[in-house]
Amino acid sequence: MKKTLIALAALASTAAFAQSNVTIDGGIEVGILKPIGAAAGQGARLDHPNGNSQFRLLGSEDLGGGLKANFIIAHRFSTESGGNDGSANNRPDFQGETSVGVSGGFGSIKIGRAVTALQGPVGNHDAHGNNGRQGSIANLASNYTSDPNDARDGAGAGRVDGFWYTSPNMGGLTVTANLGLKNTRAGGALATGAKNFSSFTAAYSAGPIYVMGGLETNRRDDKVWALLGTYDLGVAKVGVGYSDVNNSVAAGNNGNNDFTNWGVSAWIPMGATLLQVGYSSTKNSVTDVETSSKFGLGMEYNLSKRTRAYASFGSDSKVAAGTSKSGYEVGIRHTF
Repeated sequence: MKKTLIALAALASTAAFAQSNVTIDGGIEVGILKPIGAAAGQGARLDHPNGNSQFRLLGSEDLGGGLKANFIIAHRFSTESGGNDGSANNRPDFQGETSVGVSGGFGSIKIGRAVTALQGPVGNHDAHGNNGRQGSIANLASNYTSDPNDARDGAGAGRVDGFWYTSPNMGGLTVTANLGLKNTRAGGALATGAKNFSSFTAAYSAGPIYVMGGLETNRRDDKVWALLGTYDLGVAKVGVGYSDVNNSVAAGNNGNNDFTNWGVSAWIPMGATLLQVGYSSTKNSVTDVETSSKFGLGMEYNLSKRTRAYASFGSDSKVAAGTSKSGYEVGIRHTF
């Protein structure tokens, strides 16, 4: 009888394992980097943009009836130091994402800490995406932060703790919304915001067309909305985007910290090589003063399906006096 119970337990364990799946993916990169805004006399260094080196554990379990349980644990690290992500290596161990949830025919729900509904796709019109390259034209993050209570993430990190819902694809249309409670943990301490956090996007993708619109309000009552789109012409893909940031007076901005940003970019494939080019302008919408005028140029060369060499150059004529108005990087990236 004892052997029978052991055999049945082993069989049940095997069946449960057969319905579960855990995978590891991620990427690692490093190169020579000299950033825009570097102090006078500061040379290039061995580095890479924050977030570009990370590994993720992803798991799912079949619950039956078309339902699945899912989790994601993502750790971002600095290749050149082996420490945590961030210039001061002060980011949390699993700053990338920690979430658990369920999915099915209704879409998906997850709970934890992750990139917000808006911040995830807000750089999709940028030929460099949200990867922090010197040639990137995205400037939204420099004027807005999704979680101002958590200084470890830095301005514009774009992550909160909360709830997410993503709808199923409805004829090309997908809707994502997330909510965060005003009471939250920030570096282990309890922080209370003025209001609950909310973020919402609606994206339509069909053939060569992609369009996304969204809005977000953080716990400090700062608001941002964005509208962007891309069109694939075959010989090249073009993108255009516009965003508006309205920072609250309650944050000590005295009504003078509101910004608008527009940008255009293009992806130009040439065999194994991809050329990237873009331009953007950011303006203080209260004072009507341009705070950033950025041009970016980049190139990626596929050495294989998972390994690529890259180079990027950017310039911003509006950076502070005495700092470098241009920056560059050259490196290699491998995904797994």
